[in-house]
Amino acid sequence: MIVCHQISEDCQYIPVHFNLVFNGGCDFYRDYPDDSLILEMLARIKDQKTRFFVIDLSFVRSIGYINDKLDDSFRRDKVLIFYKASEIVRAKLEDDFKDIVIDDSDNLYVSSEEGNRYFKYFLNKDGNFDAKVRSIKVRQVGDILKDSAIYKEEYLESSNIYANTYFNVKALFADPLTFKIVVYDLCATIRSNFHSFDALLCVSNNGAALSSVVGRMLRKSVIYLMNLGPHITIKDAKVIEKIEIGQKFIFMYDFICLGTEFKMARMVARMRGAEVIGGVGVANHLPIPKLGNFSFMKINEDYDFKYKLSIYPDSKG
Repeated sequence: MIVCHQISEDCQYIPVHFNLVFNGGCDFYRDYPDDSLILEMLARIKDQKTRFFVIDLSFVRSIGYINDKLDDSFRRDKVLIFYKASEIVRAKLEDDFKDIVIDDSDNLYVSSEEGNRYFKYFLNKDGNFDAKVRSIKVRQVGDILKDSAIYKEEYLESSNIYANTYFNVKALFADPLTFKIVVYDLCATIRSNFHSFDALLCVSNNGAALSSVVGRMLRKSVIYLMNLGPHITIKDAKVIEKIEIGQKFIFMYDFICLGTEFKMARMVARMRGAEVIGGVGVANHLPIPKLGNFSFMKINEDYDFKYKLSIYPDSKG
């Protein structure tokens, strides 16, 4: 099934590579959509009442012919806006669509001038089309986290601090589409920001669940330092021995409030002569200083959860 997002009443957004990855074995490095996926995508477009479709070609290396798969009614009723095409894909589109409109300022190839105008004046008039798409995804994830959150004061043993909310990140795992949106974004973030690393590193059950999927998609191994915190067991010590000198890790997490576990994992890696070069996860409340940390969303900034931290419990002021 082709996944797309409703951007406005008359426009939908289709991430081609997202659909390619999850319809082809969950391999993030697959970059060529075959004819069956193209035909399924076009069939989905044809069945919709929406007129405009933004076809995101990020991470797509090449693509088969499209124009010869369109009938006259499709060309009359639908407008395709090809977004972020590589040089190879551009050349293919120019060959495929003889009357295609090219706009290098927005990395845009459009099947008609009408689509070019629509993108410029309605979708990207403030130069924020990517932000619009991201806000839709963040709202979808944030709504699930908010609905499943437990709003009560809780002591965070690892950070020696009180929080007013417990986020049940497992609720994301129970919603297949939302989980796919999150893990795909994590993979894209890692690929865009970390060009060389050896493995993923995680210290929690949720982090392990995320790491298992992301590691599979990125063809990377995972080191599980389970429940690293105030209590390190003999079993944890045996796992730590698997960390080798010179290795570079990406720390994978579900939620960061102060980054205590992040810092502890980095310390353990350094004790073994390795390094945590950055972190990627679902959400964070405060940034980790002097280290590249990229989360799907920022608590209270991207989505207002009214999340609060305190040194003392509310009952004691």
